[in-house]
Amino acid sequence: MITLEVEAKDLAKAIKTLKKKESYHLVIKNFDAKTEYNMKIEEMANVTSVEVHFANGIEKITADKLFCAQKLVSVVLPNSVKEIEEHAFAHCSNIENVKIPKSVETIGKCAFAFCEKLKKADLPAGLKDYVGDIFLLCSSLKKIEIPASCKPECFGIPGCSSITEIKIPSSVKEIDHAGFSDCLGLTEIKLPSKVTILRAYAFERCKNLKKLTLPKGLKKIYHHAFSDCESLTTLKIPETVVRLEHHAFVRCKNLQKLYLPKHLSAEDLSIPPKCKVISY
Repeated sequence: MITLEVEAKDLAKAIKTLKKKESYHLVIKNFDAKTEYNMKIEEMANVTSVEVHFANGIEKITADKLFCAQKLVSVVLPNSVKEIEEHAFAHCSNIENVKIPKSVETIGKCAFAFCEKLKKADLPAGLKDYVGDIFLLCSSLKKIEIPASCKPECFGIPGCSSITEIKIPSSVKEIDHAGFSDCLGLTEIKLPSKVTILRAYAFERCKNLKKLTLPKGLKKIYHHAFSDCESLTTLKIPETVVRLEHHAFVRCKNLQKLYLPKHLSAEDLSIPPKCKVISY
């Protein structure tokens, strides 16, 4: 494979000089999101991989300029970047590494969604907020650390199946819809004391989750919240819960003991037949 370094301003011209029988790793320097790159997809046919270095001075990374999303393997962002917009790197399915500079204060929803090979993306200490689904279905991502500067009230890391542990910020009051769905690497989760709501499908298909600690202040658990939690054997629903919706335990086939407050009904919860419901 031939590595070709090219300035972004000369990119269109350089692409036309590529030899058809060769394969290329393209390194684009000083990529300016304000510049239009008028190239046809077929002109990139023998470019196997792309590394993009954004130009110094750029403050916002937008979603509409990455013509090479499927071939992108690495991104270098300058210290001038303050915002990464929604979907900026979504569907960059081959990207493995991105270093987010300390200057970044805002990262939009689904900014790195469907980056299936992304293994590392450290969030900067100055990040002002953590918006749900930033790393939606990043199945190779092994670790997410939420900076102390972030105080999210709603939280989730759906589809991050390689993560084995997660510290949920103490500010969180709500687990998002499908917030931890398909988090196959998690075996234990302790929810913060401020959590009052578990949205629908909150822990769906957490098939290796063995221990789940629910806080005493929890009030609402929506439908299918624990569906397909095959390794869960015991669960205690706090007395503070006033709403427990249907099919909460569907296909929790190894659930053996369920501690349920007296004021809640076990009807329509899809509790497995062998599970002992202990009313208290």
